[in-house]
Amino acid sequence: YLVMPKRNKTHLIINNFFTEPDKIVAFALKQKFYNKETHPDKKAMLAFPGHRTEFLHIHKNKKMYNKISSMLSKAAQLFLEKDDFKAKLRIAFSYTDKDVYMPQFHTDNDELKGNTYDHAFAGVVYLNKDAPLSAGTIVVVNNKGFKCSNEYNKLFMYDSNLKHSGAGTFGKNKKDSRLVLTFYFGVFK
Repeated sequence: YLVMPKRNKTHLIINNFFTEPDKIVAFALKQKFYNKETHPDKKAMLAFPGHRTEFLHIHKNKKMYNKISSMLSKAAQLFLEKDDFKAKLRIAFSYTDKDVYMPQFHTDNDELKGNTYDHAFAGVVYLNKDAPLSAGTIVVVNNKGFKCSNEYNKLFMYDSNLKHSGAGTFGKNKKDSRLVLTFYFGVFK
């Protein structure tokens, strides 16, 4: 599953990322989602326009968090092209429904302010079966948009300093909207 990923200096794509994606989706759908006004940690939302869970590291299910963070760390090693690095990892589930306008371009630079991170990268794992391919993610590289299609269980990791946005939305609630696992690595110097 981590064989032959598509990688360049700005992003990494891995198809069929999780070995048991249906279990990840079932876990995600059991979580409570918040919007910007109701989220207990206002910083957790940043520029995200939809609904998001609390960060998984504070969740009671440490086994699931460890499973997900281990897989993301393996992907990060491929992205960084090194086996050893120190980073702060934040993981949450997010969804955007058809009422959210897309695209909404932003960077995650706010996470870097006041931290000692050398650099940061972020990404998503798409969690909808049969989602519109057009509802993926766009990153702007050298003033050109690169669009990753929304395909079930696909990881898309990118430099978080790049402008990026969800490419489209659909659905009415967490069960039928654009559902993703979002993550952010702040890499220490």
